[in-house]
Amino acid sequence: NHQGDLVTHITAGGMALPPDVSQHSGRSNVLCLDIYQGLRVIASHTATTTSTTRSTTGPSDNSNITITALETSQARSSVIAGGSDGRIRVLDSRLREVACTKAHLGGVVDLALSSDGNLLATCGYGSRGSSSAPLYSFPDPNIYCFDLRYLGRGGIPHPFAGIGGGPRNLSFLPDMDGVEQNRLMAVSGRVGGGIQVIVPFEEAGSGSFLAPQLDHA
Repeated sequence: NHQGDLVTHITAGGMALPPDVSQHSGRSNVLCLDIYQGLRVIASHTATTTSTTRSTTGPSDNSNITITALETSQARSSVIAGGSDGRIRVLDSRLREVACTKAHLGGVVDLALSSDGNLLATCGYGSRGSSSAPLYSFPDPNIYCFDLRYLGRGGIPHPFAGIGGGPRNLSFLPDMDGVEQNRLMAVSGRVGGGIQVIVPFEEAGSGSFLAPQLDHA
């Protein structure tokens, strides 16, 4: 969080710590820390297997959920949290969940938020399995783009053109005159896998793909 150009708070996410390790975080896996009060926890959130998009029958359990990616939106005064359950959760300034939706069958790897706070891009893992075979995960070959103003409509998949693997890192590029706005850069998780620039919600081929030659000397 900022007051002008001054950073006053840090939002952190991960795996909830057991009480014998930390008495401050409890079962929470998203924390807001006040820098000027010795990193005191002033707000927290516990991501559970039940959410606003799922049935709330049965007990909540967050023991297997880890927050794997975070983005903060100054424009919306909100936090976007991606989890190991493949869901993205929108939290308000007090870390209360206001929306949740499924993005990937496996865990979320990275998030990117446009400068105006309206568009969200995710990459992560897929998963497969059957009654006769164990569940296994693999890099999801799609990048999903969401409009946070209409989150209930779901994400639009954009196939990643990388070589031999899925996307690992996402970032919206600065807006420039004469080119499409909110261009998204996706980088492969493998050496030599390439870089793709995507225009969200446009047809495939509207962006560009680069495979830089690497010097192995």
